[in-house]
Amino acid sequence: MNRPEIHRAVHEDMQAVRVSPALRRRALEAMRGKEVIQVKKKISMALVFALMAILLCTAALAAANRAGLLDFLSGIPRTFLPADASDYVESDVASFSQEDVHVNIRELFYDGRTARIVLDIVPHHSGALLLAPDSAVQDSWQNLITLPGEAVDEADTRTILDVYQEEENGYTSMFLVSVGTQDEADGSGSGWREFVLEEDGTLVCFIEETFQQDQPERDVTLTVFLTPYDDAAAQFDEQSCRRASMPLSLVSSAQETPDAAQASVPEDCFVSTEAVLYEDIGVRVDRVLMTVKPLEIYYSIEYTVVDREAYALTDDGLLFEFIDPDAPAEKEPWEQRLAEGPGGGEGAFPLDGDLDTAVHYRQEGTLALDEQADRYLLRAYDCWSKQRFDTHTFSMRPAAKQDTASSF
Repeated sequence: MNRPEIHRAVHEDMQAVRVSPALRRRALEAMRGKEVIQVKKKISMALVFALMAILLCTAALAAANRAGLLDFLSGIPRTFLPADASDYVESDVASFSQEDVHVNIRELFYDGRTARIVLDIVPHHSGALLLAPDSAVQDSWQNLITLPGEAVDEADTRTILDVYQEEENGYTSMFLVSVGTQDEADGSGSGWREFVLEEDGTLVCFIEETFQQDQPERDVTLTVFLTPYDDAAAQFDEQSCRRASMPLSLVSSAQETPDAAQASVPEDCFVSTEAVLYEDIGVRVDRVLMTVKPLEIYYSIEYTVVDREAYALTDDGLLFEFIDPDAPAEKEPWEQRLAEGPGGGEGAFPLDGDLDTAVHYRQEGTLALDEQADRYLLRAYDCWSKQRFDTHTFSMRPAAKQDTASSF
């Protein structure tokens, strides 16, 4: 193996090694002959191959230790994940490149309604610093390099700009990175993003998108945007934003799993047996629908305003919460709730008009998978004042196909 071959192999294999940017840069520069390393005798080829073997093993371990999809979900407070959650996660899905970065779609979960994707965004040059889309150069460096839910190093008070400008780190450029998905038929989903910068310069991105329609298969376009930092202007140059896109086909793991016979959670729907009047706030809950998916339970609460005057007391802030029937009464009201699923909690919207004229509403959210039950205790409350109102029990039965369509 000649010098150029060794240089190329080390450069490629160090892309995933978890070392500091400064150490990584020095190693590569030594291979290029830009840094003199004092040695007492010539390095043997056997030692070179041994060092490369170590690098290969380190690279493999680094890739395996990157933050994964379940790591991000586990950081959500009070979230339950089933033991077989990893069975529904697809690995090494696809990859693509543009002039500044290589994008590896490392993990993918899709249940027909929500897509969760983990991307490794790797800069082509070791001197490029990648930032999360909501980052500012004055933000704490620790916030960028710490996984959500993990403790930060309080002793490290540096800002992102401090680290970028420290000469020993070797940064020569900086990019603000954002990622989006688009379904041409169903529009873009609603969801959230999390990012963490790994020690080797890879920006790991977690995407969660919840779409309006439940579809077993879906074609989306995934786009990565990079906005460069203008050192002279001391700001990000939005006019020079670069982008790269690729089509991505999603197939629901709720219908198709790696081993369908062993899947512990089938997709089932349950519907409430009768409508219930909430007299205090002037609405009738017409239907509660529960859809069990591999990682959580999606719920839908449809209700009708029957007393406009009573309903107006909530100032359009009416929401419902699922209550643990065994929760002690002395607990705070929010502590009495059933645990939410990874997709999060409630959100209500009108179905037949605006907030001033609508009669029919729907609230949607998720519950943790281990909260599945034959009956649910549902309490109304005002999200503004936090005042609690009526509480009623809803018995559930298996839903027929006609039950899954909207009742309005």
